[in-house]
Amino acid sequence: MLTESVLLFLQVIFRDTRSLRFLREKFHDWIIDFWNQVDVLSYMLFMVAVFLRFYLEPQYFEVARWMFCITLVVLFTRFSQVFFIAEQLGPKVIMIRKMVSNILMVKF
Repeated sequence: MLTESVLLFLQVIFRDTRSLRFLREKFHDWIIDFWNQVDVLSYMLFMVAVFLRFYLEPQYFEVARWMFCITLVVLFTRFSQVFFIAEQLGPKVIMIRKMVSNILMVKF
């Protein structure tokens, strides 16, 4: 009975291969965009950091903190993309990015 239900469910899902092809093409178009890849990366980093923080031994807290920091940098990078659209904020963001890169060159 259960196997028949599962088979019926799979038949309904895979009945129309054109719709699957359409979904695959849409996903491919979505994942090609750089900012969507940044979003996926930030979500994955955050989930790994939460897992390390709450589900593993206390010796991994330092690794979890680093993961949270990297996630925060990625999210700030993603959020700064919003400011490039604004006419008045765009040049300021570019100036801040150059300033941060100069600071990082001096520091490291």
